[in-house]
Amino acid sequence: MKCPHCGEFIPMDLSQPLVRRPDPTPVRWPLAKEFMSLVWMLDGSVLDATLLCMLAEDYVLKRRSSYRDLATRSNGAFGRAVIQRSLERLKAHVADGRVARLIDPGDDEDDQVRVVNLTLLRRLVTEQSDEFDAIFLWLQELADDNFRNALVLFLLLQAGADRKPQKLTGWKTVKLSGGVYAHPGELIRSLRSLAPVHGGGLVQRPEYRYWSIDSRMMNELLAQRAQTWLARGATPDPWEAGLQLALAEGSSPEAGAA
Repeated sequence: MKCPHCGEFIPMDLSQPLVRRPDPTPVRWPLAKEFMSLVWMLDGSVLDATLLCMLAEDYVLKRRSSYRDLATRSNGAFGRAVIQRSLERLKAHVADGRVARLIDPGDDEDDQVRVVNLTLLRRLVTEQSDEFDAIFLWLQELADDNFRNALVLFLLLQAGADRKPQKLTGWKTVKLSGGVYAHPGELIRSLRSLAPVHGGGLVQRPEYRYWSIDSRMMNELLAQRAQTWLARGATPDPWEAGLQLALAEGSSPEAGAA
């Protein structure tokens, strides 16, 4: 509402339920926090994190996988060209100011067992795991696998935008994004893509610079995603087996040095 004295917008409590994270049985993404920590440490690239976990699975099981095999196991998430670009990024990944060899930087031949630095991988998946929640992966589904848009939804949810409209603008918010956004304009573009001009989006804009989450719509869509997942047989994501194996595997002599 508008203040009758100064005309400024005063955010009021929204008459709607709070956002509820689906809680299916079996639990979906039991390693969600660890995976999101890995995604964050790989500059927000879900594809790179997924491929790294799949390579770790091959490495632990001493299994050879061709580009075709990896593409098939990814459930269509990436093909040969995407895999090659992702491999180059993983080879060149820099951590702590130096090149950390997440995977062996040698010749990348198809159909080979690629050496994965399990010690470093385990460190990356635990460094920021306490800062994430499984809701992030649900939000990423709602954002059509757009990590940046999912991050905006997550920031709004953390700010309580399902309870009352929140002001979200400026460099302070960019800082909250952890460097994923470099300029406020980029963040605002994501907000606008989530809040169509004519309404009907997950995000609403009741006033200039104020944003709120349509929790009824979000809860309905989240419930649909959970039901769809269960109807498909509750199959795990392509990264889950590799991440579980990497965390369970002891320190490997071949992969110990970064």
